[in-house]
Amino acid sequence: MSLSSSSKKLCLLALILLPAVSPLAILTEATHNDAEHLARHTSLSKRKITQQDRTFYKYVTRPDIDAPVFHVDVHDEHAVAPGYWFVAPYGQLGQDRPGPQWDGPHIYDGKGELVWSGTPMFGYWNVFDFESRMVDGERMLTLLSDHEKHGFILDSSYEVYKTVPLLVDQAVKPNMHEFNVFENGTRALLLTHVDGLTPKEQSQVVGYDGPCDAKYQGFREMDVDSVGAEEVLFEWDASHHIGLDEATYKKYDGSVDQQCARGWDILHLNSITKFPDGDYLLSARHTDALYKISHKDGSIVWRLGGVKSDFIQDDWKFSRQHHAQVLSQNETHTTLSVFDNGIGDGPFEKATSKKARALVMLLDTAEMKAEIVREYRQPGGERTNARGSFQILPNGNAFICWAYHSYMTEHAPDGSVVMEARIPIKLRSYRAFKHPWVGSPSRPPDVHAEAVAVDDHLVTVIHVSWNGDTRTRKWEFSEVDEGGDVKHLGSVRRQGFETSFEYKALARRVFAEAFDGDGTSLGKSGVTTTVRSSPLIDGGSDSQISEEGYAAPPEKGVDQDEEPQPSRSWPSDFQQAGTTFIVGAVCGIAAAALGWTAVRVYQRRWDRVVQRGSDAKYRPLQDDDPDD
Repeated sequence: MSLSSSSKKLCLLALILLPAVSPLAILTEATHNDAEHLARHTSLSKRKITQQDRTFYKYVTRPDIDAPVFHVDVHDEHAVAPGYWFVAPYGQLGQDRPGPQWDGPHIYDGKGELVWSGTPMFGYWNVFDFESRMVDGERMLTLLSDHEKHGFILDSSYEVYKTVPLLVDQAVKPNMHEFNVFENGTRALLLTHVDGLTPKEQSQVVGYDGPCDAKYQGFREMDVDSVGAEEVLFEWDASHHIGLDEATYKKYDGSVDQQCARGWDILHLNSITKFPDGDYLLSARHTDALYKISHKDGSIVWRLGGVKSDFIQDDWKFSRQHHAQVLSQNETHTTLSVFDNGIGDGPFEKATSKKARALVMLLDTAEMKAEIVREYRQPGGERTNARGSFQILPNGNAFICWAYHSYMTEHAPDGSVVMEARIPIKLRSYRAFKHPWVGSPSRPPDVHAEAVAVDDHLVTVIHVSWNGDTRTRKWEFSEVDEGGDVKHLGSVRRQGFETSFEYKALARRVFAEAFDGDGTSLGKSGVTTTVRSSPLIDGGSDSQISEEGYAAPPEKGVDQDEEPQPSRSWPSDFQQAGTTFIVGAVCGIAAAALGWTAVRVYQRRWDRVVQRGSDAKYRPLQDDDPDD
């Protein structure tokens, strides 16, 4: 083995030129990075979405938050009801570990701007049934954490106001579909499920000879203010009231034998609420039916839909429905709303409607007739085979979550679409709601400041955010010196979740203060030290950045009162580059000589190994050798 003469020359030339070219490359890269850095800040100032990622908001002040971006189309601004969106996007059910930084509860304004992200608070685990309800006379947040098996109530400062344990005993497990807080926050409804076998006599109704492994479910009403066993005020189990012959859901090969042998999800309860008369409205997805349950003895008062409906429905049906709600009730009539999926996700599904839709239904409980009085169809003509919610707003508008892509629409009472919003990637929100909200975070604002070189001077770029705040209209920025003296830097109107401000000089230690529309101070951030962002800054602490340039740190032992050394400038950088070129060339020659000597030594040693063929230390690695 030997190197050719031309190869030797090329290797030597590369070793000589590498250290000489490096300083020029560094200077060029520094200029490029500096321009890129300022452009990045400019982009962030206008819109918190990077060029590489247009599906999540990225924030300088809160790198722990990735908020999904909603694409919003407002078709009639004057017809849209006021309020904020309450959504909880997720990627998959049944997590075995925390999800990404967007997994959890979020509040957005009506234009799709993030107001609050609770994802760090709940550890990036899925949460469900996230909305705003009245608790102790104030509007608060309620949600269900499936991971922690608790219901949470948060106040307007985003502090935990109450927790409700959902796993009261090991035999009855909570269901993630519902955490319905009502009666001013004193009561809560939740769904439950119990694993077990149905008696043989119940199984024989569907022709199965033996106990059937059926997944029966139920619900509980709980006293939120109590602790211990007494907190369960009412409990209901479907196994005593709903038979296997009501199930319309089948999987595997569709046979009863396979369902009963492998676990038959005959009900799949997905919503529970109360009538004004105290009875309960229960939705069972896998029977295609709604049930009115007596609050006195747990008996079924009536069924709407399914194979045993008590109402005359003429030629319409709903199926695989979600989120049934009571809108009104009197002695003879009841008005309900329901999200009609129209089809499920099983292998033997038959559609009952061409599109997913939201229905308002009028029930004549005297004549036992039911009719559709209002219908809102999915604007894109698609079906939603799982999940969904439907809310009637105070002004009569309808707010609907179609689940996939967290697609939401708002409709005027005449059915016309006045707003639609969706996440461009496949993130689902089980439900979505719209409510008024005033957020006053207990945590102070987050602020971040960086010094950026622009031409021959410095710019301090300051970003500020206040997660959950809805009242701020203006931000003021100030600098404070070591002695505590404060210098006002400027102010800017709030730009969204995160606001940026540029000060045309260096501000070493800064803070931000929030003001409402009346000029009242709402809160201040802590003082933060400006950090260096440009690669041109080499050496020295943050407090040693001068306003004229980037000063090198003083040498140890030098009196600070002596005349300061001139800061770096572009001519001196090129002089340094020339000096580095000469030194690099000399070092390159030396390195080439040493490298060539090493190559010759290794080559002679290798030749001896090849000739002997016995020194395993230097033999070539074979295919069956283990990796290092």
